[in-house]
Amino acid sequence: MVLVMLVVLSSCGTKVKKPIEDVLKEIDSYVSEINRKENISKTSSEGVLTDASGFKDTGKYTLNTYYNKLNNTLYRIENIEITNKVIAENFYFKENDLVFVSTHTNKEAPEKLYIYKDKIINKSNMDSEHQKILLNKASLFKKEFEKATKN
Repeated sequence: MVLVMLVVLSSCGTKVKKPIEDVLKEIDSYVSEINRKENISKTSSEGVLTDASGFKDTGKYTLNTYYNKLNNTLYRIENIEITNKVIAENFYFKENDLVFVSTHTNKEAPEKLYIYKDKIINKSNMDSEHQKILLNKASLFKKEFEKATKN
């Protein structure tokens, strides 16, 4: 009985958390690894961007999806939108979870968003409204990938 109580009490202790700096380094390392991968499949699609009414063309987009064709593991989705400026958005996935988002334009400083266990743990140059938009895009793009690779 005493042994059981000791085991229960010791397992209920505080859990050790990783320092955020370590998690950021791991994510950066993973992103670099994905960018260097050579044995990765890529699918691309292109289209026209329109205004809210859907009648006026405002630009074009290219969507590139990088994944492992053998097991449909999603690594990265790159969305490039060309309007009056060029926006490149990159969404990185690890074990089916979004871990990193970066955006680059031809005029502004790069924006970065780090995600760990479905929570934003760090951001740079990004307001909360833009975060929501990017997280929503990541979710939509991932669902489309899963739908396309289900067959």
